[in-house]
Amino acid sequence: GGAVMLCAAGASAEPDRIEGLAASLSDSFPEVISVYAADREPSLPGAVFTHIRGVRELAITVRGITFSVSPASFFQVNNEGCAELCRVVCEFAAPAPGARIADLYCGGGMFALMLGKAFPECSVTGIEINESAVASAAKNAAENGIGNAEFLCGDAGAYPERLRDLSCCVVDPPRAGLSDRTTALLLEARPDRIVYVSCNPETLARDLNFLTKRGYRAEKIQPVDMFPHTDHVECVVRLDKMH
Repeated sequence: GGAVMLCAAGASAEPDRIEGLAASLSDSFPEVISVYAADREPSLPGAVFTHIRGVRELAITVRGITFSVSPASFFQVNNEGCAELCRVVCEFAAPAPGARIADLYCGGGMFALMLGKAFPECSVTGIEINESAVASAAKNAAENGIGNAEFLCGDAGAYPERLRDLSCCVVDPPRAGLSDRTTALLLEARPDRIVYVSCNPETLARDLNFLTKRGYRAEKIQPVDMFPHTDHVECVVRLDKMH
């Protein structure tokens, strides 16, 4: 909606200077409605955020679902591209009524909530190791009235019962791709379908090579241009279990 949340990296040690900057920015640019300071580059693990001024969260609506987003949240910055990415994930998942779906690396629950809304007769479980992200996902589910999605904090291996008899498993790993642990869990659970979302073609190719040699077939691949005028692209792949 045009609102801006600004995060000043490496500025936590100078709150007085940041307070003055925040006030000046907010006065000059009304769209800056939130200012934070971080002790390091915000995308780095372990970054600590200090709220300086304005609202603590942005409300971002994608495909009819409103998400509360803070600096600690991972959220796509291209709203139109994000909506298309979610549409493709739902199209590729295409579960039958009553199916069970898991969303690993679920973050703030974007894909899990999209799937829960698109397929109300299915049950969706999002699993994420970041505690604040899980709390945000549960809050977003409650605020959007999506009751068929649950969110669990921890390693996916701690919830083997949630990985049994899956119709579909969505994975959206970081640039490093699937960990050995996650790959082993997928091969043990053997869902009928895997929807793999990747921001790194190199690790995607590595993981697809591994999975397609172990009983899966890549049926569809759809790039989504989330970052126009750059060489970066998101890619969604549908893998079906071979019988």
